[in-house]
Amino acid sequence: MKKYILGCALLCASLVPAETRKIVVLGVPPEHIAELQSVSPDARIVSVDESSLLGEVADADAILGAMTPEILHAAHKLKWAQVYSAGVENYLFPEFQSSGVVLTNCKILMGPEIADHAFASLLSLTRELNRIIPTRPSEEWQRGGFHPVELRGKTAVIVGVGGIGSQIAQRAHAFGMTVIGVDPKDMPLSPYVSRMVYPEQIDTVLPLPDVVFISAPHTPKSEGMIGPRQFELMKRAPTSSPSPAARSTTRIRW
Repeated sequence: MKKYILGCALLCASLVPAETRKIVVLGVPPEHIAELQSVSPDARIVSVDESSLLGEVADADAILGAMTPEILHAAHKLKWAQVYSAGVENYLFPEFQSSGVVLTNCKILMGPEIADHAFASLLSLTRELNRIIPTRPSEEWQRGGFHPVELRGKTAVIVGVGGIGSQIAQRAHAFGMTVIGVDPKDMPLSPYVSRMVYPEQIDTVLPLPDVVFISAPHTPKSEGMIGPRQFELMKRAPTSSPSPAARSTTRIRW
């Protein structure tokens, strides 16, 4: 994150002539401000908190960390907004979309972090850690009734194969899973994804996976993409399966 913010500071510093460069940074520890300033000598880096944000952003050319209608109304010279999240749906209010201010996010930076967390959650279910960990205080390590699910040979559908989804695909492939991607874009060939379909074809692949990851942004086009019909299409395991982790498709939304 630190290196990425430094890179953003350099980019923001190049937006406008030197005499008007002001970058407002929200939520960065004071010890990092000097480093940000050192890589952007022609810009003025200003660290703010919530109480001083609206006043400082009035003459700022760029802001790192936030965007709201109140900020946009107060920022008369703003040209760039860098948010720290991967998703941007909370920032796409009508006034901002028509403002001409450039919006950038952290989808590439957050990809490995969120993909790791997605697999941590998946493994906690397939290895039944959600059931085993609560027994740790009593130190009851009973082998009977433990039915872990091996990921090798399983199929994953990833809805949204962008910065996060592509990282999930890498991890799924490394575990020996077959990966099917769903994305509106024509994606380049990937050794991690065996097949790609468009969102309008999603119903044709949902009966296949053992795991469904949703890493698509929430937009008007993706609204309702996954609903009751899609859940009904997902795989059902045999009723004789002994493990809760194996009784149904695992659905983890990111």
